[in-house]
Amino acid sequence: MEVTMTQQRDDFLKELDREAKWHYSRYQLLRNLQVALMIAIAVAGFLTANAGVSGQPAPFYSGPVTLVVLGLVSVVCAAVNQWLNPERRSAEHYKIKMALRSVEGAVKYRDLPIAEAELLRTLVFADPERALVRLSGAPE
Repeated sequence: MEVTMTQQRDDFLKELDREAKWHYSRYQLLRNLQVALMIAIAVAGFLTANAGVSGQPAPFYSGPVTLVVLGLVSVVCAAVNQWLNPERRSAEHYKIKMALRSVEGAVKYRDLPIAEAELLRTLVFADPERALVRLSGAPE
């Protein structure tokens, strides 16, 4: 069974689409993780600060054990946020997704040969900006 160029092109475009969607979902996941960590830090800080306000009846979160737990939650969330660095990672996934979409557009609308598109796709994962420069035809 011979694979036609059109079928090969369509298969390649579907594969690019899957990869771009996966990278975009990773981007969204990491952005949401960062927001959740920041919210946890802010809530723990707010509850800790509010527990220290004088003139308030003693709420459940003003006990010494609860304050220590809130402090630990804040510290752990801050450490995880620094260690995982979701902002940088999400930006990398977004750049890869955009570069894959550019390769896809070049195949669809500029009739970029599949062999060259495969090389560009490989380059996208190593250096998305360089792949975009190569796609634009500008000197590197």
